[in-house]
Amino acid sequence: RYTFLGLEDDFVGDLRCEVCAQPALKGLGAGGRVIYVSTFSKMLMPGLRVGFLAAEGPVYDCLVSFKRVNDLATSTLVQRALEAYVTVGRYQAHLRRSCQIFRKRRDVMLAAIQRHLPAGVHFDPPQGGLFIWLQLPESLYSEKLLPLAWEQGVDFAPGNGFFPDGMGGRDWLRLNFVSQAPEQINEGIKRLGRAIKRLSALHK
Repeated sequence: RYTFLGLEDDFVGDLRCEVCAQPALKGLGAGGRVIYVSTFSKMLMPGLRVGFLAAEGPVYDCLVSFKRVNDLATSTLVQRALEAYVTVGRYQAHLRRSCQIFRKRRDVMLAAIQRHLPAGVHFDPPQGGLFIWLQLPESLYSEKLLPLAWEQGVDFAPGNGFFPDGMGGRDWLRLNFVSQAPEQINEGIKRLGRAIKRLSALHK
């Protein structure tokens, strides 16, 4: 109807805690109106820097040309090594192990949120991925919370950074639950709770 292109950035689609991977939007009949992109960097190692895309027609041709102009090509050696790793089944085994570890860390963070954060903080337990999104109580903004969290030795991504105008999502923040051990997760959420309580006191 509107003839626009959609970009499906499925960078953690394989990391599922509860259910199998969800079908890609591109595979649901959207056809050439969706450009699908993903990467192996999040699932394997950040330094790998190997991604892939699915597109059709002139869009695909333009993207290939841009890739050539930008860096000619991704290392053939790295691509061959990755192909061998995937072909022999190591990638799927790695995903299974990673999802088990990440599920435990997610559950630790969810329990810590319920235990240490004040009433009025809202969240939906994620079924996969790397992050938990929190919504702060009314009139509290994550960009004002961030300096107070730094004083406690914790960090997060303020929600307004994910909106084009920088104003939407000000009461939201994003937490990463996969990069720390369970003990550190629990302590970090406890410290975040202190920062939220301090912001609430300053706001009164």
